[in-house]
Amino acid sequence: MTGIMNETLRSFIAIELDKSIQTHLHDVQEDMQRHIPDIRWVKPGNIHLTLKFLGEVSLPILQSIKEQLPSYVEKIRPFDFTLDTVGAFPRTKHPRVIWVGVSKDNSLLLSELAAEVEQGLKPLGFKKEKRPFTAHITIGRVRSTNHIFPAETISRVQIPPGLKQPVKMITLFKSTLTPQGPIYEALSNAPLTL
Repeated sequence: MTGIMNETLRSFIAIELDKSIQTHLHDVQEDMQRHIPDIRWVKPGNIHLTLKFLGEVSLPILQSIKEQLPSYVEKIRPFDFTLDTVGAFPRTKHPRVIWVGVSKDNSLLLSELAAEVEQGLKPLGFKKEKRPFTAHITIGRVRSTNHIFPAETISRVQIPPGLKQPVKMITLFKSTLTPQGPIYEALSNAPLTL
């Protein structure tokens, strides 16, 4: 019994993306691949929008999150967000993470949703993020820190206009790290029903 209590799972809460959106983002990855070397691209089926990374979580706490997940979204009605531009953290010239952003008019709704998730997790001992929430979808990570890219390499990539993702639920995921990349498994969903 003690072993089970001590067991942890790497996990996060996110918005799953429609297959059509994942396919469009894979096209963006393939376009960029020709111009940017040495990037570990996120597999299309793994592309998502993270609301809160939880890290290693004990099984009893995960069970509590599963039970409470619907309460995190009870004040939020379903909405759409539109994919916007391609960018990079910390800078487009010296990127570590390649991401796709969300249009400004939708980012406020996503911030509200992330804040509700954050608030719901607080009683379980999860600390508030130090940085403000920035709605983005990670599509790749630069393997080497030695590369410097011309700024236009990233900024010239276009997202098809009007690419919308409906937000109808949030999902608690388990993440298993493997040499071939992470494997994500949905543990629980909570629909937005307001």
